[in-house]
Amino acid sequence: RLDLFDPTGRFVAFSQPQIAGPTSSGYGQASVRNPSPGRWKAVIWTRGSATTASYHGAVQLSVDGQSFVTAGTVSPSALVIPPGHSGYFTVRVHTPAGPGDRDYEVVFPSPSGRTSLLGALPITLRSLVRLGRTGAGFSGTLLGGNGRGGSPGQTLSYQFDVPTGVHDLALGLSIRNPDSNLEGVLIDPNGQPIDVQTMVGSVTNVGTPDFYTGTMQFFRRDPVPGRWLFTLIVNDTIGGSATSQSFHATIGFNQVTIHSLGLPSSPKTVLPAGKSQDAEILVGNAGLTTKNFFVDARLNTLGPVPLQAPYSYSVTLPITASQQLPIFAVPPEVSELDFSAQSPTPVGMDVATGNGATPFGGTGSPEVYQSSGPLLDPTSGFYATSISIHAAEVTPGVWSTSPEEIGPFPNDGAPPSTVEVRATAYGQPFDRSVTSSTGDLWSPFTAAYHPTNISPGHEGIIRVRITSRGVPGTVVRGVLYVDTFDPNSAGGDELLAIPYTYTVGSK
Repeated sequence: RLDLFDPTGRFVAFSQPQIAGPTSSGYGQASVRNPSPGRWKAVIWTRGSATTASYHGAVQLSVDGQSFVTAGTVSPSALVIPPGHSGYFTVRVHTPAGPGDRDYEVVFPSPSGRTSLLGALPITLRSLVRLGRTGAGFSGTLLGGNGRGGSPGQTLSYQFDVPTGVHDLALGLSIRNPDSNLEGVLIDPNGQPIDVQTMVGSVTNVGTPDFYTGTMQFFRRDPVPGRWLFTLIVNDTIGGSATSQSFHATIGFNQVTIHSLGLPSSPKTVLPAGKSQDAEILVGNAGLTTKNFFVDARLNTLGPVPLQAPYSYSVTLPITASQQLPIFAVPPEVSELDFSAQSPTPVGMDVATGNGATPFGGTGSPEVYQSSGPLLDPTSGFYATSISIHAAEVTPGVWSTSPEEIGPFPNDGAPPSTVEVRATAYGQPFDRSVTSSTGDLWSPFTAAYHPTNISPGHEGIIRVRITSRGVPGTVVRGVLYVDTFDPNSAGGDELLAIPYTYTVGSK
């Protein structure tokens, strides 16, 4: 911990890290606005707990000063505005020289000429990551912070334009000191946070990070052309071995190396009903981190997509702190996600994704709220509310629901009630005729999930079996999606889509 005393000896500021004990990053920061000139004192101290001894060892202390400087121009420099009228100032400032954000303030000083202000208008400008034909790299500095109560310690955002004709997108990031709880969110041009990755390597049995990898890697097959957003989050504080940390990231195109052997690829290929054909998929890991790869087989049609959760939950209202709220695992390749709630009392419901790493990394995005109307549904005899989310691909991962009663309530509080929560999805159905050596994390129909673990620069083989089913003469068209999943963030990649086609023959 860090305490600051000004030249008169007054206690001015202190830091209080959110997490103590073995999972603490050992980072503290204190800032003082308009510090008094003179000799200041910093007191650095630590204390133990019932289970953890106090720290003994080296400490790094950095002291930095900042001041506001003039940037850009304002025209005119002053303006007299009569009562009841308005006026305009033209402000000209420059975007940052490198990728990322720069903050400005248009300051309105007091007419008396004193240091007080009438107000300040904030301006934030962002420069894009300039991508060439093969991609680009960018760097930045993390200054820490003290994330607490769901708030990150620091957030940095970078945008870049993906051209048409790109087969796959790869974004990798590394940091000098690996002991930092960083999280990244990749958001497509439709505003969907389609992938969440973290530097958390594993989690203890009490839900705290066990160790960190120092790297994170995103892959995205057939990325939508347009402006993408990458958000880097300090999901607590930075590692305590330094007071600041630099990171480096690269964005590349067409780097995925996956090959298939033995997949049927034409309607002229006839597979007799009940017979099987085996194939192999050779997967190369061109990223920075070890990943768990598996195959997700889908039909080239649209229809209901079953979710790996009960079709509906019955929830007791009002919600208590110990109550488990309904959650649903939503797979990729879903274009419509519908939630509904019905209750004998007026009801509302909030739905949001729960993807993100412990302790504060849940993105909670997208998030939608809807309440029921004031009247009973004449068909069901219940109050009902529904939420529909449409996108080219709805954010995959864990979705949570929070139903609630709608007042007004009597003086003794909301009466006990129940609500039934349901979720349905529509998109590419699972192909139940395909099995693989990895199983399918997303499908409720496959065998146990055993992903292929592949480290950076290495390859692995996934074996696939297609068992022909259906009416003879039927042409089956499907896609094998090669995916990854990180249980520490509930996020994952889609690396490649491998089509297959065959005709069901006679037995």
